[in-house]
Amino acid sequence: MQPTTKLTLTLEWFLNPDHMPFIAGVTTGAYEQAGLDITIIEPDDHYDGFAELQNQSIDLHVNEPIHLFEHYAPNLLALGCFFETDGGILMQRASMDKLKKQSAYSHLHPCC
Repeated sequence: MQPTTKLTLTLEWFLNPDHMPFIAGVTTGAYEQAGLDITIIEPDDHYDGFAELQNQSIDLHVNEPIHLFEHYAPNLLALGCFFETDGGILMQRASMDKLKKQSAYSHLHPCC
């Protein structure tokens, strides 16, 4: 079994159908099989995840639209877009490095 990489993922606000892929990844064990230990956090307020990401207390933050925020914090990277509304995942550069240490994720590159 491959080594486990622990990552925290904060949602943009309350749990909703957009988050089903993340929930399915946890509940089906798909993340675990891929060597990831993902903790999903549902914040109290819509912008809490951005503050936590900038404070480096989480690894990943899902939000839409990410283009409104990524230019304010040069240490954040956009990792793909999955919402129909051009939302996606923002992450710390150090978290990208954590993922790249596993050969299965070494191909990842920021999209912006």
